[in-house]
Amino acid sequence: MPQELALRSYEKLISDISGIYEKAKQHSLAAVNKITLQAYRDIGKRIVEVEQRNRLRAEYGTELLERLSEDLTQKYGAGGFSPTNLRYMRHFYLAYQIQQPAAELSWSHY
Repeated sequence: MPQELALRSYEKLISDISGIYEKAKQHSLAAVNKITLQAYRDIGKRIVEVEQRNRLRAEYGTELLERLSEDLTQKYGAGGFSPTNLRYMRHFYLAYQIQQPAAELSWSHY
């Protein structure tokens, strides 16, 4: 009987630790997501400020995004700064200039 109690106690310990770890993972992913969304919104804002001088259309926007993409990709590697993604960041800022985006949604949802 004592061995069976020890086994149940150990299994409960494993379950408790797993729960703590999973909760921490969820919280850290949510925090990273919130920071990433804010960074992408801020990047979009800077693009709008420079590219469009706060107007809704830009004359040289495509060239700027292409050049930004090349330079940022060279600096940080492939993945996050394609011209398309920079365009999405710009649109993201324009859509959420006043209201903050919901942090529960990931970048891919937007």
